[in-house]
Parts: sequence; structure tokens; C-alpha cells
Amino acid sequence: MPLSPVKGSFGQLAVLAGDANGLNPSTNTRYFFAQNVNVDPQTANSQFQHVTASPAVLTGYSVVATVVGNKDNGGNLAAFSVRVDNATDYGTQNLAFSTSQQTVGVDGLSVPLAKGAQLQITFLTPATFTTPPTLIFFAGGISVSDP
Repeated sequence: MPLSPVKGSFGQLAVLAGDANGLNPSTNTRYFFAQNVNVDPQTANSQFQHVTASPAVLTGYSVVATVVGNKDNGGNLAAFSVRVDNATDYGTQNLAFSTSQQTVGVDGLSVPLAKGAQLQITFLTPATFTTPPTLIFFAGGISVSDP
């Protein structure tokens, strides 16, 4: 995995996922993504992770989910977070895929990261969709700062 440029007083690591066809999500499934715009979110800890080049502090994340086609208006929530080192999730926020474009994320985290820490966005889809979303495209960022 390539090292991500995390040096400096503040960094925004690009988080892009999805090929031109978008993601048709399954219910009750965990997805992972980080830095490959040509690959849909994966259902296993992704090989596409950001790896810190130096010690840093995780301060937040933001994801824009764009739903094309059917939207799920049943109040079913997907849980988004940042996963560190394939083990621990931080900043869990819920999102319903009910409108064309929504943003989810959190600021104000203060999670110390060692050099070589692996970062990715993860989300767990709801156990059921009232109306399954047709396609979803994702973009966003993971925010880090100097320790």
C-alpha cells in the first residue's frame, strides 16, 4: 500500500469510491473504501487504504453519498465511520439513502495515529430497505493533523 501524504499541520485524505456503474448495495452488509476511484466499496477490509507516512491525529471525516434512481424512504439507516488499522471504528454517524445527495461525517475527533496506521471509510447497510436504492456514488475525505 502506498503511503498517504499526512505530514503538515492539516491534511485531507481524498476518499473516492465507485466505478462508472455505481454501487447497488445489499442489505445488512459492511462495505469498505478509501482511495481508488475505479473500484466500488468492497465487502472485505479493503486493500485500498490510506497509510500514514508519519504519526498523526484523526480529526474527522466526511462522505457525500449520491443516490441515482430509487431512494429508500423507509427510514432505514446505514452506519458510517472511519476504521483504523482494520480494527476500530470512530465517529459513527447514520445516514438514510432517501434523497439524491446527502453528507455524513463528524469533526472533532482526536484519535492518535502511529506511522503506518491504515485508514478507510466503512459503512454497514440496514437490515432491510423499504425500497432498495438503485445506485450510490461516494466521495469525501478523512481529516488528519499533526500530533
